[in-house]
Amino acid sequence: MRPAFSLASALLLAVCARADARVPSASAVRAPAQAPKPAVSVVDPRVIRADMARIDGKPNAKLWILVISDFQCPFCKEYHDKTGKVIHKDYVETGIARMAYINYPLKVHRNAIPAAEAAMCGGAQDSFWPFHDKLFASVAKWGTAASPAPIFEGIAAALKLNRDLYKKCVADHVMLPMIQADYQRGTQAGATSTPTFLIGRVVIPGNAPIEVFRAAIRESLAGNM
Repeated sequence: MRPAFSLASALLLAVCARADARVPSASAVRAPAQAPKPAVSVVDPRVIRADMARIDGKPNAKLWILVISDFQCPFCKEYHDKTGKVIHKDYVETGIARMAYINYPLKVHRNAIPAAEAAMCGGAQDSFWPFHDKLFASVAKWGTAASPAPIFEGIAAALKLNRDLYKKCVADHVMLPMIQADYQRGTQAGATSTPTFLIGRVVIPGNAPIEVFRAAIRESLAGNM
């Protein structure tokens, strides 16, 4: 059985060795030969499925782009609505890069953790990215809601997810350890705020202009040749 956080966390751990220097390098990240062992001997299959669902792109892509993000962060939404669409079209859809979403819910955002749990439970039914998109589209509704659960359930229904499986996943809080691990590893990799991006060994803090992303991608691909 594949351990949870297999690909995304392996990449984060590979970056950690140099993240504290905060100096971008041309060397691209490669996953270690063996993925880190899970914290427990048996990992819930819903977590494994969600872990894989949050990865987008072709398996033979040469580069990883890690998006460290918070669904309630306005700058993350701005990136998603503008720059992220360009990066996906030019680099993910073309097979140049694979993208993985890393949860980094900030304490100042009251509904960020429930949103992350909802998205990952969507991932347990192979719908992480559609759920991700709808969360950013509707954040004005759920961001300040006293109880965002009905809104999230509405998203699940719109995506035609199995309602009972989705609600049980959320009620079990099965994704919470993954989200907490994401936060810790994101911090170790150099994130202090959202959004933060890891492209190869280049750390990009904040919603930078598209030219900054293109330069980081060129640098990382040159180091991967």
